[in-house]
Amino acid sequence: MHVVDGIGTYFNRAVVSSQAFAKRVDQLRKASGGKLTDEDIVALRTWLSNGLGEAVGAFLSEANAIEGAVYHFSDDIWVTPAVDGRVQKTTLVIDWKSVKDEETGEKVFPNQPIKDWLKPNKKVKLYDRTRGKIMHNKILIAHDADGPATLLCGSANFTTGGLTSQANVVHTFASRALSTHYQERVDRLKDNPTMSSIGAGADWTPMETVGSAGIRAFFSPEKDPARVSMDAIVRAIHSSRSSVLFCLFTPTDDLLRDACFAAGDNGKMMFGLVNNISEPKDDADDSRADVRANVELYHRSRDQKDVFDKSWYGEPPEGFWVEKELFPGERYPGYPPVLIHHKFIVIDGETSAPVVFSGSANMSGSSLYNNDENILEIRGSQSIARTYMAEFLRLYEHYRARAIWERMHAEGRISTYKLQPDAQWAKDDYIPGTAKYRSRRAMTREP
Repeated sequence: MHVVDGIGTYFNRAVVSSQAFAKRVDQLRKASGGKLTDEDIVALRTWLSNGLGEAVGAFLSEANAIEGAVYHFSDDIWVTPAVDGRVQKTTLVIDWKSVKDEETGEKVFPNQPIKDWLKPNKKVKLYDRTRGKIMHNKILIAHDADGPATLLCGSANFTTGGLTSQANVVHTFASRALSTHYQERVDRLKDNPTMSSIGAGADWTPMETVGSAGIRAFFSPEKDPARVSMDAIVRAIHSSRSSVLFCLFTPTDDLLRDACFAAGDNGKMMFGLVNNISEPKDDADDSRADVRANVELYHRSRDQKDVFDKSWYGEPPEGFWVEKELFPGERYPGYPPVLIHHKFIVIDGETSAPVVFSGSANMSGSSLYNNDENILEIRGSQSIARTYMAEFLRLYEHYRARAIWERMHAEGRISTYKLQPDAQWAKDDYIPGTAKYRSRRAMTREP
């Protein structure tokens, strides 16, 4: 899905741990004499991008003035060339926090290269955001003669990995009203306000109509202990009629997680996909939100089998890309990389009254109180909700199948994927109470 009723929706393919990706690597290597060329790497990245990177590049290539707030800004395939070619005014708030270089141990600023590169360009103005933990927004607003006109936002960082090998989404909105709300937030960030001052009175914007959808936004941070944004999402989950799907990097909010699990326990279709679930350690500090989340997700994935993750795989089945390589020629940095970078929840997506929550926020304490973030609520658009559902199920079924294979392979039960000779693979679809039974009933609308 790309643009429908003034709303653009772009999901990348992201999955390098697939047969399709492995086949493309093999084909390009054979055509290039055994070694991937720089052009081959760009071709692979472009395939993984699935139009998302191109959409960001095209937006940045608009002839009109652009303003925005951008966390990381380093892609050299679509983003850098687009900005480099701009002749109109460009104003960006960028995250300006130091991190420790893994090799040298020195403090570095991830956005220093883009600042150095743009310094000679007098039509570009950058504002450093130094307050809070991170300025995590990914916002661009294109202006016309009358002001803010179109908006781009989503979960994808403007890095090559964020646009290609991390699972992400970007939206564009041809809405002056929605663009104005986002421009007002960018204007506030330019002044580098304290987190306390910008979080005071934080609330949802008015609901705006864009095409067939009602859309509103929330801008973090809130002032602790307020939960205006998260409680609205929790209430929407509790009000679900038939289904809840969540695809989140790290769902560390207890009430949100409890609401999702309650939906499944109450007979609704509930599935979850997260970046990583590890076996709890005996000495884990269960007072920490991330530890509690991991413990609950781990047991849910074992007991209910309706939550899965991008696991830290060993050797893959025949025909699959080796997960110990994140991308051809690149090695893992010693820990599992981020592959599921999404931050979305789809409620009643198969019905005539769906609700989608998306944006940059990880549904965590940090995203509520410590970060600059944005959350989108999209109501009533069946086309958008079903696109989100299709994307969720594409990723969920892939990683679910890989996780099941990994467990069975470790037990010596299978060596590769193979078709079952009978219908035993579908038995859970007809056993009341199972996740697959609830899914079949919801998706087929059986009485």
